[in-house]
Amino acid sequence: MKIKDALQLSEKTLSELYPQEEARQISRILLGEVLNLNHTKLLLCDKGQLLSAHEQDIFESALERLACHEPIQYVLGKTEFMGLEFEVEHGVLIPRPETEELCFEVINRLKCVAKERQIKILDLGCGSGCIAITLAKYLFPAEVYAVDISPDALSVTKRNAEKLLVQPSFLKVVEADMSQLDRSNELNTETYDLIISNPPYIRRNEAILMRENVLSYEPDIALFAPENDPLYFYRKTAQFAASHLRSCGLLCYEINEALGNETLQVIEDVGLKGKVVRDLFKKDRFIYAQK
Repeated sequence: MKIKDALQLSEKTLSELYPQEEARQISRILLGEVLNLNHTKLLLCDKGQLLSAHEQDIFESALERLACHEPIQYVLGKTEFMGLEFEVEHGVLIPRPETEELCFEVINRLKCVAKERQIKILDLGCGSGCIAITLAKYLFPAEVYAVDISPDALSVTKRNAEKLLVQPSFLKVVEADMSQLDRSNELNTETYDLIISNPPYIRRNEAILMRENVLSYEPDIALFAPENDPLYFYRKTAQFAASHLRSCGLLCYEINEALGNETLQVIEDVGLKGKVVRDLFKKDRFIYAQK
């Protein structure tokens, strides 16, 4: 099979699942990975070149998985976030561009303070570790606590930290339920300059709006809020933040675009002052609050 034929087959297969441009982009990512070529080299390479038998086997196996709606990030076992490569697997949420916006804003707000003294950060629901590790890298030498209820997610975080050369002395991985943080002696006895979280916030009735590749493959525990209380995790973590943030400390969330004002009220109810901020798509996506 020639490269051009593989690209055409991939685009045709994936165009049944995704918009045409997205199908084309995923196809290029896949072929680039199979051939070990970056985006530019793939565009410039001889499209008449034949795939080796081994490369064709890898390509066909991956395309078969993609055709079943499996996300490209899980197929490849990795994704890029804030210029860093993170391992991802089933059981951890795939990092989103919106979360990059959250990290970028937090880094801008805290980089001056981080240069003057070591700051302490708590990331609640760390998943792959993308937020915790990114902040540990860009706000060095911050002391970051990465918290998740899933041992599997924490294993991924540990592997990503090791791969990205974040030393254990700067990143502490803690297994805990974010709704019961007061029960964790390791977390409860500390105070923080920043508490940040992208908690489960999707309501079950919103599942109809979600893509099959998300619903079938990404972990429910990281996506969906309790059915009878979509702000449950915000309420619990905001209560913890009110008593564990240092003076002028920041509480930062990614939120459900449909519940911006309601989420802000939860935060203000515990005595913090916050603001709803829109993402690049003009949707209510973040809350930044201060003690």
